[in-house]
Amino acid sequence: MAGYVEEEARVLVNIEINPGIYHLKIEAKEIAKKWQPGQFVNLLLPAGMDGIPFLRRPFSIFMASKTEIGIVYRVVGRGTDNLTQLVKGDSLNCLGPLGVPIKRKIEPSATTLFVAGGMGIASIAASAIYSGGMLLYGARTESELILLPEVTGGLAERMLISTEDGSFGTKGLVTDLLPAILAVEDYTGIVACGPRGMLKRVKEIGERYNRSVYLVIEERMACGIGTCLACAIKAPEGYLRVCKDGPIFLAQEIVL
Repeated sequence: MAGYVEEEARVLVNIEINPGIYHLKIEAKEIAKKWQPGQFVNLLLPAGMDGIPFLRRPFSIFMASKTEIGIVYRVVGRGTDNLTQLVKGDSLNCLGPLGVPIKRKIEPSATTLFVAGGMGIASIAASAIYSGGMLLYGARTESELILLPEVTGGLAERMLISTEDGSFGTKGLVTDLLPAILAVEDYTGIVACGPRGMLKRVKEIGERYNRSVYLVIEERMACGIGTCLACAIKAPEGYLRVCKDGPIFLAQEIVL
């Protein structure tokens, strides 16, 4: 966990890219310099008109350059609604990068299969792009598929998309694509991020085909550095902290 910094970042872009989903780009030079795929930031969200402050909120870093980081978020409550009000030039307090990088648990390569459901794409797209592996990406409907130009541009032919209603790509759940691929392709590791039901299914299928499965867990947090235990997740023996021990875990390390 050593190496995170607290930084006053400057908002560069904060735009709605899908209904209720925003892409926030901020200048955070120190965090961008230290970031590795799979890590996140804890943002101090702006108080609303009532002046009531918020605890920090965790957000996956989708991509980073030398000086900037990109975050994708969905408006789910008062805090994220306040976040949408930020405009270019505004200041935002950031703590990061936090969490264990994906490559500390698994070194992604061309033999790694990535599976993303919904907003989970923001946590693993960078690793998929850099690794040379394949990405399966699913959502309920076409309007919930996010960052397609950025993701498809980096992955070229190494990507399959599904929607539950068939409005884009293959009709069905993203996990429906897994068995046929694992039956014929020699992917040794699977990295997945998405809803808990999807993660359970990926774990089951991976075990059936004798593949190592790694799960990137999204959880509510407070401190983000392992002291408050707000993000504790059950393990076979005791509990682990998503912010400090994760957010990536070998599937056998945790109980979903």
